[in-house]
Amino acid sequence: MLAESILGTVNCIAEIKDKQAGAWIAFILAILIAFLLWSLYFDMTSEQETKKGYTYMQVFIGLHFPLLASLGVLGACLKIIMLDLINVLPNNIQWMFCSALSMILFMIIALTKVMKEEEEDRAYIMPVSRQLIYVGIGILFIPLVGENLTTIPFMGIIALVLLIPVVTGMRSWVKYKFFQ
Repeated sequence: MLAESILGTVNCIAEIKDKQAGAWIAFILAILIAFLLWSLYFDMTSEQETKKGYTYMQVFIGLHFPLLASLGVLGACLKIIMLDLINVLPNNIQWMFCSALSMILFMIIALTKVMKEEEEDRAYIMPVSRQLIYVGIGILFIPLVGENLTTIPFMGIIALVLLIPVVTGMRSWVKYKFFQ
């Protein structure tokens, strides 16, 4: 997941002929978005096993299909978004990007429902899951209100919105680990 996002971003920046400051800012924002998604996915699902039973494993596998498809859409949109830094982003690209991103967040939440949780995991997963629902819905509103956004403001808003649950998760984990 992280490797594909970074590789796609690097390929995008490589195709830009005139790499001015805007191209590098877009590159940094794209890498930041990739790392934030990576952080959310692995912090919410790693070091946990699925609940016992064949059905849970099948659901776990099945939830990865829309997650991976959404990552593919995100990557394809990212290439289009980064190649035109000056003009207003087409609304259909914004919708595709935001829909795919929301789907990734919703699949992460769904994956946590088939995972076994220990107390430490719950301390992180519960507050972040609630926020991811709101963040996923909020991201779907960006194309409605951001019809005049160019690449850098669009990606900046996405990065800031994704930063909220990551910071919440870190705060929750630190609070549990050190102040419990």
